Amino acid sequence: MQIVRYKKEDYQRFGRLQDGSITPFITGNDPYNCDLGDGCFDVNNQFNLKECELISPISPTKIIGVALNYPGVSGNLDSQKPLIFLKASNAIISSKSRVTLPRDLKAWGESELGVIIKQKIININASEVKDCILGYTIVNDITCHNTEGRDHHLARSKNQDGFCPTGDYIETNFSYKNKMIRAYQNDHLLREGNTNDMIFDVDIIIEYVSSFMTLYPGDLIITGAPPRVREKVYLAKDDTYRISIEGFEDIETKFL
Repeated sequence: MQIVRYKKEDYQRFGRLQDGSITPFITGNDPYNCDLGDGCFDVNNQFNLKECELISPISPTKIIGVALNYPGVSGNLDSQKPLIFLKASNAIISSKSRVTLPRDLKAWGESELGVIIKQKIININASEVKDCILGYTIVNDITCHNTEGRDHHLARSKNQDGFCPTGDYIETNFSYKNKMIRAYQNDHLLREGNTNDMIFDVDIIIEYVSSFMTLYPGDLIITGAPPRVREKVYLAKDDTYRISIEGFEDIETKFL
């Protein structure tokens, strides 16, 4: 099932996207408080997708990122635990939004699978994680160098406005194993990998993160970018950056 958030006239709502039509949730329902069965939706009140504006379906309390989660990524660490960082919610934008590049810092794009949490969890076991996931989407974890060559996982590097474009929908039936992930800058292949190559898989990541922070409905976990297949190319004005993950529609971001 594809869950979207849409604008129509003067309101925003969640809905189910199917065959070019959006079926809204019944008033008072959303993807986090119902079982997503037919009884959750106002089946007598459908809209043509062309009549609506899709906005990012994700509105998290926090975005949790995993660094160095694929072999071949520069600086891989020999660690028994995932390397975690945070992004702020102001970075979230829809796939069709445009991103203004910082004037004084060099930025680059990434390509990642995003996981959306369905319910409040803390100290969960890996074996129980599946039932706590609403679904998955595509994410571009845009990043820039910090000043004076400092660690690029600091706030200024990860949290500028628009630095987290997401897909237009949450796919609730997605199986993330053995999926190719690619990124293209101006249609040139830049990154490529397979989700089977993740050093820490989704269950382990969520188990670890929930051991030291509470996760809430709508929180987004981005699972790391595959390695580059060419030297780093920085983003420039008028560039496009496209991400492809098997099972999803591509997303493409334009830079200003």
